[in-house]
Amino acid sequence: MRFLDTFFNGQVIANYLPDLIAAMGVTLGLAVATIVTGILCGAALACLRVAGIRPVNFLIIVFADVMRALPPLVLILILFFGMPSRG
Repeated sequence: MRFLDTFFNGQVIANYLPDLIAAMGVTLGLAVATIVTGILCGAALACLRVAGIRPVNFLIIVFADVMRALPPLVLILILFFGMPSRG
């Protein structure tokens, strides 16, 4: 019974449900924005790559390899802790 009171407390759920629903909307909005941005940036980089400009091709390949090699959590931590030090 204590487990149910701790994790499935109806009063706590009722208090925070509007906030959780609002947060879910923000999360879905960010997910859609991320997907659209990724598709557009990927398409732009692919078009630049097809253009055949050697220095640009090299930079795109380096960028893609670095982004593929770094785990997303590392990038998040670098941004979270690194951006405040940059102002």
